[in-house]
This record gives sequence, structure tokens and C-alpha cells, in this order.
Amino acid sequence: YFEDDMYKYDLSDDAKYFYSSVYFVEDNAFRRFAEECGLNPDEYMDPSSPKGIFLDDFMTFDYEKEKMVRVKLFDKEDFDVKTRQFEDKDGYFFYEINEDGKAEYRGNYDPDTEEEKVMTFELDECSRELTFHIGAVTDKDPYFKAADGMVILYPYSCCGQFYEKDVNDLFNEIIYYIKSDDVYEGFDTLQKTLKENGVFGGTLYNYADEAESNRDFVVVIKVFAYGFIVLISLIAAANVFNTITTNINLRRREFAMLKSVGMTAKGMNKMMNFECIMYGTKALIYGLPVSAGVTFLIYRAINEGIDTDFFIPWRAVIIAVLSVFIVVFSTMMYSMSKIKK
Repeated sequence: YFEDDMYKYDLSDDAKYFYSSVYFVEDNAFRRFAEECGLNPDEYMDPSSPKGIFLDDFMTFDYEKEKMVRVKLFDKEDFDVKTRQFEDKDGYFFYEINEDGKAEYRGNYDPDTEEEKVMTFELDECSRELTFHIGAVTDKDPYFKAADGMVILYPYSCCGQFYEKDVNDLFNEIIYYIKSDDVYEGFDTLQKTLKENGVFGGTLYNYADEAESNRDFVVVIKVFAYGFIVLISLIAAANVFNTITTNINLRRREFAMLKSVGMTAKGMNKMMNFECIMYGTKALIYGLPVSAGVTFLIYRAINEGIDTDFFIPWRAVIIAVLSVFIVVFSTMMYSMSKIKK
């Protein structure tokens, strides 16, 4: 309903304009979301002075950079958003505010010229100004999938404070989100019930089904990814095992000489432990900077298509560091046990 309306906010000397949507959310759902944001719901649901929550975090395509970017507009809270509510005019719908500051309406195509019909009106002739007070700005996602772009949330009970029309006649679209223990049977039953009562069921959407499909797709990707990682890790561990065992076997005479001049078994173990630490540390000195560089290159490649932040996967780094020392120490212990025999 509000996707084509124009909103204005003043954070500086110059007024900035942007497109947004206003959602009037069922009261209990609004209360729960406000609490998740650390807000007092009663302050936002006061019928005499309702406050909205602005969802200031969304992805949009930047045509100059030719990639998806994350946009955040506000650096403060507690401000007003002004908008105009546009009415349809004889089959024409509001399209935009043109360069002359007039409301441009578009309608059906002209059969003679095959061009879309366009009419313009003064703003006061086709719209009235509304003011929404924003009490908080958040980047949290609500329980539902909001429209693309920036969204303002209000409790449904406060809708009458902004509009003169009856609430039931105001909206041309009301969205319901339904939870079910059995999403597939519930979806089929609901669709069947709507058809039996002569209601078009084409607008039903099974979000749980899509979410499960996405999870299945992610599982497939993870199977291939982790399978590749395990394979490479086994190859690397086998190379380390062969290198260290060969090195130990070639040093048999060296070990015998050290024992003959008085080195004890405890001293031998200390020496081998020190060598393990030296091997592992030297490998990490080379490996960690290289892996960080490769991670940055992957980030740069992904950042060409979608705006994201660079981060080091520290959990994976810690696992890699521990794995290096575990492989080196276990291989060394195995080789020394063979030498002792």
C-alpha cells in the first residue's frame, strides 16, 4: 500500500527523500518485537501519541558500484517522518513526484499511441500530508519477512490515529502469518478450505517449505565443501606423516650416538617435543598469513557482488592450529615408538 509513497526526513539542513513502507502489525506481535529491541512497548502503543520502529538495515543494488550494498540511513533516533497519502484518480494510480514537484499519475495504455497515459496534479489536489513519529531505529529483523526496502512498524491499534477512513476499508492488502505444527498438511488444508469457500488461494505462500529447501541446498553445499576440506586435510596429514617418519628413520644413528654420550630417555623426549613445537610453529608462521591473504581475496571476490564485512574465521583458525600440533605430535610419537622397538 505504501510502497509508492514518498517520505522525507530532516537530519541536516537539506531534506532527504526516500521510499519506504509502513506496516501496522498486530499488537501482540508488535509488543514482542519491541521487547526484543529492548524497548518499552507501552511507550510505543499509546493511542494518543504512538511511536514507530524504523527497520534501518536492508540490501539494495547500487548501480554505480554494480553490486548489492547494505544501507543504513539514520544516526539518531526520535524524529519525524513526513509522507503524503495519495489517492487514485479515475483509474490512474500515483507513480512519482516529478521534477516540477507535481504528482505524476499513470493509467492504462492509449490504444492509438500505445503509450501509457500520464496525468499530473498538484500535491494538495490528490494527497494529504501525514507525519509518523519514529521512536527507535533498529537493524533487528522482525518475526516476519518485511517488504524490500526500509520499513516503519506501528501497532495495528494505532492505525486510526493516522487515517480518516475506516481501518477495514483502508487497506487493499492485509497479510497473515500462520504457524503450524505440520506446515505441509496445514498449507494444503488452508488452500483447500479457501477454494471451497470461493476464495482465491494463489496468494498463499509456504515460507517454511522454501526455508527447508534452502536448508537442504545448504546441506548439499556443506557436504561437498567439508568433503573437499576433509580430503585435503587427509592428504596434508599423510604428507606430514611420511615426512616426519622418514626423517626419524634417517636419524637412527644420530639418536644412538646421543644416547651413547649420556642423553636420557627424558632428555630425548624433551628434544623431540621441542622439535614438534618448532615444526608446528614454523608451519603456522608461513600458513596463517597465507590463509589470511586467501581469505581476504575471497572477501574481495564476494564483495564485488554483495556488500559485506571482512572477518577472520577465528574458530576455523583455532581448529587448524590445534590440528597442526596434534598431527605433528602424534606422528612424532608413532615414529619414536618404532625407533624404540
